Amino acid sequence: MKRKQWAVLLALVLAVVMIVSGCAKKQTPSETPAASESEKESSVEEAPVEEEAPAEEESPAEEAPTEEAAEEVLPSEEEIAANLASTIGQLGELTEEGSTPVNADAQVISGINMMRRGFIPEIKVVEPEELTADEENQMDRAMRAYTPGDETPIVNNSTYYYFYDQLTPEMQSIYDAIYLVAMDPTTKDNIITLYTDKNPKSNEFAMEYYSALLAIGYDHPELWWIYPWNGTYSVDAFVGQPANGHNTVYLQMNQTYDNFEKDVDAFNTAVDQFLADIDTTKSDAEIALQVHDKLIKMAIYDNEVLNKNLNDFAHTAFGPLVSNSRGDANYCVCDGYSMAYEYLLGQLGIPATVVTGMAGDAAADGGMGGHAWSIVQIDGKWFEIDTTWDDQTDLQDMVKAQFAPDSIEYQVYMEVTSDEDYMDRVQHAMYRLMTEEINNYVAPADMVFYTKDGMYQVMLVGDSQRVRFCDYEDSKDSFQGEVTSLLPIADGTLVDAAGGDSTETTTEEPTDELLGTYYVSQYNTFSEQDLIDAYGQEYYKSLIMFQLEANGKGKIMLGNESMKVSYEFDGSILTLTTSEGMIVMPMIDGQFYCTDVNDNLYVFSKM
Repeated sequence: MKRKQWAVLLALVLAVVMIVSGCAKKQTPSETPAASESEKESSVEEAPVEEEAPAEEESPAEEAPTEEAAEEVLPSEEEIAANLASTIGQLGELTEEGSTPVNADAQVISGINMMRRGFIPEIKVVEPEELTADEENQMDRAMRAYTPGDETPIVNNSTYYYFYDQLTPEMQSIYDAIYLVAMDPTTKDNIITLYTDKNPKSNEFAMEYYSALLAIGYDHPELWWIYPWNGTYSVDAFVGQPANGHNTVYLQMNQTYDNFEKDVDAFNTAVDQFLADIDTTKSDAEIALQVHDKLIKMAIYDNEVLNKNLNDFAHTAFGPLVSNSRGDANYCVCDGYSMAYEYLLGQLGIPATVVTGMAGDAAADGGMGGHAWSIVQIDGKWFEIDTTWDDQTDLQDMVKAQFAPDSIEYQVYMEVTSDEDYMDRVQHAMYRLMTEEINNYVAPADMVFYTKDGMYQVMLVGDSQRVRFCDYEDSKDSFQGEVTSLLPIADGTLVDAAGGDSTETTTEEPTDELLGTYYVSQYNTFSEQDLIDAYGQEYYKSLIMFQLEANGKGKIMLGNESMKVSYEFDGSILTLTTSEGMIVMPMIDGQFYCTDVNDNLYVFSKM
């Protein structure tokens, strides 16, 4: 069901607050004509046609109401069915400007794949060179002669570095050594020594070294020149002579970064300009959304890096915020998006880091490829977000480059990209999801776009799958597998300040008693028994219901249609958040209460 259709449905049926379909306003039997059984069956296909009201003796609503409901008259079963049918019938025949008919037989238009990847899935492991005694002495003399500068242009105001706290002490020592090298990449004399009891040429040491290298790359996007896929720079390791029962490893930049200060100044300026437009008085959730939307609007996906499998600044935070290695402004691929998002949020006090793995359409031949996305902590809970796949802002340019103006594909895609409401949904499809949701993503029905003539349908966001490297058979024992195994899982659980699971019980977490399906058990003064007497034992099946599931997710249901929602419950107030707005309902004695715009009262009970 398209979003505009749900908007109309919620307006007609709930007025953006869940209400009974046949009771959008207080009615008497004469206000709405009854519908025959055949009319009810056909009303889904065609706009309803008004019929004359049936004879009074045929209307069950003419029966005397109970004493409890003496001041009101229940709408008849036929009336509520007719209203429901009328509302559903309008889903395919909306008359407001911009609405479109839903045609299940519409021709599917395809040809643009928005599952952009570009992350290089393997690290080239370089065995450290073994130094002679003379070369080691030269290293020692260079270290003693080196004097670091008093100031550095490097800026990172974040106080949260996820991976460092997850590493073993041995890996933290390597991490610290790499960090000291990275802080001054302008001279070859900046050499740092690392002592280890392991054989520096063993797989065991290599696992520790490259895991630490990845960890610092993800924790410190501002040090883009040591990220393994930056394309130019690296931290080289050299093995000294064994002595006193331990081995010495010397760490040094492979070459000096001559444009270091110029590039860092450009990066800092770009960050300042980016954050200047962010309203930091808002909540963390609103700030994270602002940064997400501005980043995907500014960044440009680097297809050349993807197609040629290049190592490039496009893989780093420098790419989207400044430029790729070729000097193209704001060009990047998936890990560049993810690290820029992490860095920007970190400057605003919001914890985030990078997730890496395989992503795509697992059912397609070669459909899975290396990918990177984000995991962000908002209001004490982790959420997964993919700024790369959400970036559909250049789709019109892709259409113009790929299709002739007189082609059906061109016309259809231009209609799609001109629909702001649909594109807004597309550009937030991978925003604030649970790990299970993003790993096994099922595109909702409102991701299907129907052209105005009803002849064609397009689905820019389809079903997809993701596997973190630690769970992927070919990489689970690699350095990337080691690092991704340290990542948190976004499952709706509150976490403590250190990033771990909280052991405290909180009213924000849904209990098993709260989860389930809720239906209308009271309408104004009419009790559930009144509703059963008037409409039958299963009257509620024709009405709006809602379902609360684990991890703060749920859905609103009407017949065979449903809309996803997220929710929060503080012990007394339930807040449902839909794509159309927010619904707030207090809980009293285990039931949820709400009113519509006509002051009708609805009580929802758990089934």
